[in-house]
Amino acid sequence: MASGLGIRELDAVLISRLLRDGDRVLIGANLVAPRAGALLAAMTHAPGLRICQALGWIDLAAVDAPTPPRTGMDVRDAAGAEAYLRDHEAYDDVRRLSTFFVVGGFEIDATGATNLLGIRRDGRWLRRGPGAIGTTSMAVLAERTAVYATRHDPAVFVERCSLTSAPGWRTAAAGGGTGPVQCISPAGVFDFPEPDRRMRLLHVRPGWTPERVQEATGFAIAGLGEATAVPPPTERELEVLRERVDPDGRLRD
Repeated sequence: MASGLGIRELDAVLISRLLRDGDRVLIGANLVAPRAGALLAAMTHAPGLRICQALGWIDLAAVDAPTPPRTGMDVRDAAGAEAYLRDHEAYDDVRRLSTFFVVGGFEIDATGATNLLGIRRDGRWLRRGPGAIGTTSMAVLAERTAVYATRHDPAVFVERCSLTSAPGWRTAAAGGGTGPVQCISPAGVFDFPEPDRRMRLLHVRPGWTPERVQEATGFAIAGLGEATAVPPPTERELEVLRERVDPDGRLRD
């Protein structure tokens, strides 16, 4: 692992590796590391990637020093845009926004479902979230989705979400459909293999062991015995990330 590699820097690299040349990508609010991952992909293996920031399709060649966007939606992040989408154009058909979408949540369950609505106990709200904010549609309509978590503990990784804003993998009896290709958390990288489509540990991140991952998860995880270490960033990935995408070191703060 590269010396001094930050958690969010590795997050950006892992998201970058999921993106393909020709993808269209809109990364949601407050997901700075995944947004940096989209920029990293566009500057390395996916030069045809189209990135939507602040509802503007960005021409990276027109931006001298692109940086990870600010949290929320800030029109300054649309600098270099070659086209803009008006709100009603974007949300009349969300499929035009992203072939790949990143989903987060207060809760993430064994099937990859997420909860951005909030936490309720005994008929009252303990914590209110922002709401589904489009994740319900995008989790179903995007070609591929990934679940992204900035915490890994039993309160976040639960057997079943108490409320669901974006569905995960469902059984054929429940309507089938699709689910996330991966889940990325501070503990590791997970997928959802057939036939049961429950979360499996693929790679363990630095500082974690499979046993610790299981202890920090509220359900049984498959793959503990076969999990390997996360493949470290290549020299090229780290160079582009630190010199072009994040020269100010915001991902290392």
